[in-house]
Amino acid sequence: MMGQKYSSLTFTPWSGGGTIVSKRQSYRFMPTFFDSPSPLPLGERKGEGKNSSLGKRGFTLIEVVIVLVLLAIVAAIALPSFQRLVVNSPLKTAARDLMGEIALQKERAIAESRQYRLVLDVNGGSYDIQQCQNTGSTCGSWSSVLVKNLNRYANDISFDSGSTTVTNYVFQTRGTVTNGTIVLRNNRNSTATIRINIAGRTNVQFNLQ
Repeated sequence: MMGQKYSSLTFTPWSGGGTIVSKRQSYRFMPTFFDSPSPLPLGERKGEGKNSSLGKRGFTLIEVVIVLVLLAIVAAIALPSFQRLVVNSPLKTAARDLMGEIALQKERAIAESRQYRLVLDVNGGSYDIQQCQNTGSTCGSWSSVLVKNLNRYANDISFDSGSTTVTNYVFQTRGTVTNGTIVLRNNRNSTATIRINIAGRTNVQFNLQ
């Protein structure tokens, strides 16, 4: 508050005769803009009192039902694809491991100047990696180095005898390989078709069901 100064004169009788005049200063206080009422707290402004429901609104039953229905639709669409991915995963792993073995035996044949070969047991569902007992471009006898069963990946994976064209692949010391096609199949009739060319390069094509 700011004060506004003003003066007044006071006349006081004196016993010795005459009158003493004194000047007295007073202040009158006037309200200013600093004295204006404080604004209401944020939560107590108009329309925002303690009983206001602004910002406290929950979900209605209809909204919850709609969200659940949408989630059910998404799950119904995604579930078959997820199941196909899970079931066919062992088939893809088996095919890629077989391709890895083919590439490895080609490199070993060149590095050791020794023939290697891959022999498929179509009916038994396994393949045998064999090593030549002697070095050079001709082989007198073979010995087994590694045998892998397809059931190590899944019990339903097997060689497709009708589509597999060659069961004996020889890796020469100069880097060439018997060319052919190997097909793996599972019980969903998904297939992995591995093609091997004479240079020992492989590619695979999956047909997943």
